[in-house]
Amino acid sequence: LAKSRMTYDDWKKLMEENIVLRSMRQTYVGGNVHVSPNAIAAEYAARKDKLRTPERVNVFAFALEDDANFEAGYAAFTNRLAAGEAFEKLARESSVDAMADAGGDYGFIEPAAVLAPALAEAVAALKDGAVSPPVALGSKRYVLYRKATEPAKALTLRDVREQIEAELHAREADRLYASWIARLRAAAVVRTFDPLR
Repeated sequence: LAKSRMTYDDWKKLMEENIVLRSMRQTYVGGNVHVSPNAIAAEYAARKDKLRTPERVNVFAFALEDDANFEAGYAAFTNRLAAGEAFEKLARESSVDAMADAGGDYGFIEPAAVLAPALAEAVAALKDGAVSPPVALGSKRYVLYRKATEPAKALTLRDVREQIEAELHAREADRLYASWIARLRAAAVVRTFDPLR
């Protein structure tokens, strides 16, 4: 209270006003919000084409420092990969990427949302099962492995019912609140006085 420069009585009055306001809002707004199943179905039908999960790609990364030892390290990596060793094993052993402990596995991601643009572009150019040439980024060079693709898919009404219901509930609550405030303003009498007269 001292930091806010409020007295205890001021704080108590503010809390009482907030409680009264919340109670009134619940009575006049919250208790009157209803979202019908038909409204949810209609909203889903209107937005069905946009309600999709994005394409996601299972990306693995192997990185080496971009220095005088890079060529030797990269040659050893490609030789071992060609000999049949798993990308994950090589990444775990030699990569300097942050995901090295996980075998370079970034999981299923949207590359453009997670990776640097240069790396995302390299992943986009790959087919499943392919490995990229080295991509320079900062002080490192990255080799990317696109293991698999999870295609985009349409979401069903069951998948998004709760999300749509919450959005419609919030929209209806805002509409009722605005209507309630407009009625209060219309019914209020406001008188102003000029202290100089």
